[in-house]
Amino acid sequence: MNRMTIPLGDILTQSGHHRAGNRELPVLSITMKNGLVDQSDKFKKRIASSDTSKYRIVYKNELVVGFPIDEGVLGFQTKYPVGIVSPAYGIWKLKDESVCHIPYLERYLRSSEARRLYASR
Repeated sequence: MNRMTIPLGDILTQSGHHRAGNRELPVLSITMKNGLVDQSDKFKKRIASSDTSKYRIVYKNELVVGFPIDEGVLGFQTKYPVGIVSPAYGIWKLKDESVCHIPYLERYLRSSEARRLYASR
């Protein structure tokens, strides 16, 4: 079976340039097992500092990439119109959401095949 390979740079562009400022928004964290989750679900409490003004805004359907990437620590933000994440995370958005099925892309990006590629770079 022939598969078409598309460079991620063809479908994703860097995002996350906006900061939370004084906005009260859901605080999200990345997990290896479940991708992007509410921070309070991951830790059973909020661990973000009381000052989240420098946290990065992540909009619905944007990809958040944590570390280590070769362990699949990433996920699409599909829960809220807007949330915030640690400034340590990378954020990417699809250039055109109509050319990609987000659940499929996330599944691939978290796959063992993709993680081997990350580790080799």
